[in-house]
Amino acid sequence: MVKKICFMLVFVIIFTLCSFSAFAGSEGTVFDSDTKATKEKYFNITKPEEGKTVFTYSKSYTISGVTKVDNIVIELYRLNEEKKQYEKVTIEEKSSWLIEDSGINFAKEIDLKEGKNIIMLVASKGSDDKEPQRSIFEIKRDKQKWMDAIKNTLMDFFSDKK
Repeated sequence: MVKKICFMLVFVIIFTLCSFSAFAGSEGTVFDSDTKATKEKYFNITKPEEGKTVFTYSKSYTISGVTKVDNIVIELYRLNEEKKQYEKVTIEEKSSWLIEDSGINFAKEIDLKEGKNIIMLVASKGSDDKEPQRSIFEIKRDKQKWMDAIKNTLMDFFSDKK
């Protein structure tokens, strides 16, 4: 009886440890600034449009899309230009998200620093995926407040109408 209980306990522990590594994402993977985007095979990005620079006055930006396959892990990275490598972004104490079904909408709001923000979304089938999807986009945040921008635009417009 004790042998059976010990066997079951060992089995549960091993099973639990294996389950964590199956969806660990690309933990420990380092992406340098030369990392290139790949084609969208797991995840269709709907916002921002890939290949276009987004300009905003907002302190945050929502990245969104739709999954194409089941059981993918999504991670977000921001380029640290001083270190010339991407650093994982943590949102609400999480740095990766498992999406179990295809066709699911995914959206995360990311805080922006002033100036240029190079963001990379990595979608993979877990830590064993040798070719994850990498989508890279640029979001530029101006420090000028949006109300000031509207006011300045209107003042420029009316001052030219003399």
